[in-house]
Amino acid sequence: MLSGLTPITKAKTTASRCTTGSEVGGHIFEINGYRFQKGIGVGKFVRSNIFAVGGFDWAIRFYPDGVCEAYKEYISVYLELMSDNAEVRALYSLRLVNQVPGLSNWELTLNKQPVVFSSRGKNRFGTVISHAYFKLRSDLELPESGFIKDNRLTIKCLLLGGDKIEMILIKESHGGDKIEMIRHLLVAADRYAMDRLKLICQHILGKSLHVDNVATTLALADQHSCDKLKKVCIEFMASSNAMDAVAATGGYANLKRTSPSLLVDVFEETSRLRKA
Repeated sequence: MLSGLTPITKAKTTASRCTTGSEVGGHIFEINGYRFQKGIGVGKFVRSNIFAVGGFDWAIRFYPDGVCEAYKEYISVYLELMSDNAEVRALYSLRLVNQVPGLSNWELTLNKQPVVFSSRGKNRFGTVISHAYFKLRSDLELPESGFIKDNRLTIKCLLLGGDKIEMILIKESHGGDKIEMIRHLLVAADRYAMDRLKLICQHILGKSLHVDNVATTLALADQHSCDKLKKVCIEFMASSNAMDAVAATGGYANLKRTSPSLLVDVFEETSRLRKA
């Protein structure tokens, strides 16, 4: 042993933990009088009410005449951090809501990695302002597109604040808007491998089935490998008092056209129940 050195007789181990708080929330921004908003000018916007998710304040910006001159033929939508002196990482999606049953919404953005929002400068949008999310205004305004009804345009935002989803507070509801949000949340959960959140969404959707939505929910369950939800949908459709009503819906017609193999499963379950 070298002179003057004290021998190490026991190693000490310390530990620490960083826990990221998180919350799931959403906001529906209805723009009534859409055609009166057109023509306000390039770079001019209308803003939603401020809403809180994850302890931070947010808002949605809508540019009816484009965010800059180069994109004056396009509409643009942003999520904006409104809190002062704040920085937060979040997953979020923005979409235009189709108001005709059976037609698809327009996904404006669904980021694959958490985005850093900062109250300083253009970072409050989570991106550089020139990288906006665009849709051609002429396509949006086509009567058959279904996005403008009664001079109203609707934008939905889904926001997952924080890096990890530790606790999800979702009240079970049969309301159409809530169920639509849960569907969208399930898609996000599947994409980001959030298994616990995915199970919660399946549970809520499974308890909210009725003849008008079961075929659409079955297609969603099949697309995102939700076996439990798929089983519940098939059993619901196979019940003797529901199948005729389900078959008359637009969701069933779409299912028949796009995923006929799922109907084979329904018919097999129907046959099994009748024999039981």
